[in-house]
This record gives sequence, C-alpha cells and structure tokens, in this order.
Amino acid sequence: MKPSIDIQQKVADLVTERPRRVAVFENLGIDYCCGGDIPLADACAQRGVAPQQAVSLLEASDAEDLPAAETPDFGAMSLAELADHILDTHHAYMHKELPRLTAAMRQVLEAHGEKNPSLHELSRVFTELHSELEMHLMKEEQILFPGIKELAASDRSIEFHCGLLGNPISVMEMEHDSAGRALEKMRQLTDNYTPPEWACNTYRALLDGLQRLEKDLHRHIHKENFVLFPRVLERENALAG
Repeated sequence: MKPSIDIQQKVADLVTERPRRVAVFENLGIDYCCGGDIPLADACAQRGVAPQQAVSLLEASDAEDLPAAETPDFGAMSLAELADHILDTHHAYMHKELPRLTAAMRQVLEAHGEKNPSLHELSRVFTELHSELEMHLMKEEQILFPGIKELAASDRSIEFHCGLLGNPISVMEMEHDSAGRALEKMRQLTDNYTPPEWACNTYRALLDGLQRLEKDLHRHIHKENFVLFPRVLERENALAG
C-alpha cells in the first residue's frame, strides 16, 4: 500500500515532486511558492484546513492519470532548458498581461472608483507590483538568466560582475517575497477576486485576469525558488569546490 503523504513535508517540496498538485493548494488557498517553505501541517493550520482533508485531495490528484506532457519534470530539465521554459512561459505571459491589466484597471477605476473606494487601493497595489515586476523581469532576462546559462555551459568556476550568482538570486528571492505580499493584499481587497453583484463585464474580466496573474506568478516563483535557484547554487558550489 502506498504510504500516505507526510504532513510534515514542506508544501513547496510536495509541489516540486508533482507539479499538478498546485491545483489542490490553489483551491485550498495554501501558498506553495513564497510561503511554501513550511510543513503541510503548518500551512493547513494557517488556513483552517484539516490536514487529512488536504492529504486526501492531494492523493486523489496523484491518482489521476494525466498525460506526462501536462506535468513536465522540471527537475529533469537542464539549467538552460528550465531557464528558457520560465522565459517562454512565465515572462512572456507577464509581458503580455501586465499592460492589458493596467489598461483594464484604469478603465474600471474611472467608471466605478466612487462606488467602490477599495478600487483605489487595489489600483495602487497593482501599479506598484507592475513596476516592480518590470524591473524584476529585466534583471532576470539581462543579468541572471544569461549568467545561469553561462554557468551551465562551463566546467570551471565563474565570477560575474555581480560576483557569484548567489548574490542576484538572493535579491530575486526578496523581490519574490514582495510580490507575494502584493498578491495577498490584492486578494484581500477583492474578497478573493469576487465581483460585486453590480459589476460590469470589464470589472469581472479584470478580477478574473488578476486571479489568473496570481496563479501564474505562484507557479513562476515556485519554479525559480525551489527548482532553478537551488540547482544553480549547487552547481556554483560544486565548481568552486
């Protein structure tokens, strides 16, 4: 009989083992990216979820026979392949969606800001997040990811103009934490992205877009914090030793 999932295992590690588990954690409201470095039991306690309920849902997800293509093994990818996957999937998504959501936010704020004052705070938080993400993506695309590819192709230790890659990685992780706080604030301001009964279609589409942005960014951050970055640091340490 297959052993039950250990509730003392870290949430992020559970997702790294089987990426399709993200759907379970999203439905339960459990953070598996920035806040994923804690045991499942603690994460459940924070959200008021019975641990056995989470285990049952995770085991049901594991039992599904999904095609392998739907759940790629990111740990089996080379560093360069994983970096390209993140660029082609998540960075491309952000570059497309952030300007679109900014325009929608402006339109909704102008039309409904007086009726729903919380939209002003939502707009402020999103605008700050947009600005931070633009800089974050640029630093990864122009500095960190080219460095990762160079390190992956090298058979010796490399010192970049930023020093070791552990330095920019630390900065990226701090920025991930900041983005996570912004996402949580937006979820609170929108009552879990629930539109008011009177909301127009543009308002509803905005909230849907923000929720999809949150889901994509959670996947994005998890792949970097718990798959790509640890492997980069491991290789950097191995070459230095």
